[in-house]
Formats: sequence, structure tokens, C-alpha cells
Amino acid sequence: MKKITLFLLLLSSLYAESKFYLGLGYGMYDESLTRADDTEVSASPDMFTIKAGYGERTAYAIEFSVDYINNSDALFSSGDGAKYGLNVALLKAFDFGIYVLPYAKVGLGAGTMDSDTSSGNLNYGSFNAGLGMFIPFNEHFDLEIAYDYRYMTYQKYKDPTSTTNPTVNDPTPTSHINLVYIGLNARF
Repeated sequence: MKKITLFLLLLSSLYAESKFYLGLGYGMYDESLTRADDTEVSASPDMFTIKAGYGERTAYAIEFSVDYINNSDALFSSGDGAKYGLNVALLKAFDFGIYVLPYAKVGLGAGTMDSDTSSGNLNYGSFNAGLGMFIPFNEHFDLEIAYDYRYMTYQKYKDPTSTTNPTVNDPTPTSHINLVYIGLNARF
């Protein structure tokens, strides 16, 4: 039964209107970080995204994106720099017969941040959720406007002002990120 179901799924995908798409976008990024010592800092850098996906604009899609966050704020140390991230998301769009196509998406992300902490560059992981809309220009191009929320956790690091190394019981630094995004997608 599983083989028949898989065969029918693959066969139906040949006749579906799914397409590959590529996108470029810009985001306004607002991060609120709680450090391991319970101090809070915030950053508002710019974000640039390149993405590739496969799916139907009016139904489901899977999307991979690469983010460049132009961080210049000191989150952990004065030498903190840019962030690079890789995300994967599942997207569900809705076609209500109006000009715009609203969608919801959920996903995961991982990346690294340039830093001069004693641990070196810091790695992070995130859970992502978002709402947005596609505004189609024609069959091949659309404008995307979206809001994403990301819950991010950074690896534990050694605070240069601390005399002890981080232990298993130390809290992990976490961030709440709000992101407003605008981009252009090309579908093939």
C-alpha cells in the first residue's frame, strides 16, 4: 500500500503546477537577546536573503534561504559582527480568490555569528514562524511581504569577565527576533 501511495504522489507531482522559484529580499531585523547573566541587549541590523523553493504559489511549498545579517551591535562583545544563517521552512498559501495570496510558514534555522569572544565565532539555532502574502505580478513574478518571528538560542560561551568556564547548568543565551521582510520572487 505504501508503494502505491508513493507512486501516486510522485505521478500527481508531474501534473501539478508546482514550480521552482528564486527570491531576493531585504528585512528589518529586531533582536532582543537575554544573556546567560540575565542582562538584556537589543540589536536592529539589516538583513538580506537569497532563497530557493519548490511548490505551488496557491498551495504548499518548501523553501530554503540563506540570510546575511549586517550586525554591528555588541550582543556578546564589542567585536561582534555579521551573522550568516541557513533556514528551511514549510509554507502553506491560501487562495481566497482575491488578488493577494496570504500564507503561513514554519521552519528551522542554523547559523554563525562573527565574534571575538573567547569561544570564537558563535553558532545558533532557531525556530521560525511567519505570516505573509504574495502579490503576483504575473505567472512568473511576485512581490512578497512578510512578518517572521524567530526564537533563537546561541551556543554557550565563556564570558571574558567571568573567572569560571560555562557549565551544563548555566542558562543558554536566547533571543526573540521580529522581522519584517519584503522581497521579489521569480518562478520557473
